[in-house]
Amino acid sequence: MSADNGIYIAEFPDGYRVAECGAIENCDDDPAYPDEVTDAYRRLYFGESLVYSSEPEAFIAAGEIEPLIGWTEYGICSVEYNRPFPTISAAEARSSLIAYWDKIQKDNTNSPNY
Repeated sequence: MSADNGIYIAEFPDGYRVAECGAIENCDDDPAYPDEVTDAYRRLYFGESLVYSSEPEAFIAAGEIEPLIGWTEYGICSVEYNRPFPTISAAEARSSLIAYWDKIQKDNTNSPNY
């Protein structure tokens, strides 16, 4: 069984954020998904983090939460995002994802190949 989690240091143009995450690929830019979807995931994953001005500060913070999290599959990792951190609220992010995935499910259900 895969834990598929790690402690991630996300670099955004305005600074670094730290969070324990699973399925971090949801935050990756991917032409298959609109920016609004990846922004919503980024907000939900990293929105509660403090903003650190340097990578060494972020690594210290990651090291401090590592004992609280316990074992992770990927340990402490860094990711970089070129777009600014999303300004939407967590509630807006959740609503956006629910609407997006509901639409995908509806479109797939109505597909002749379903």
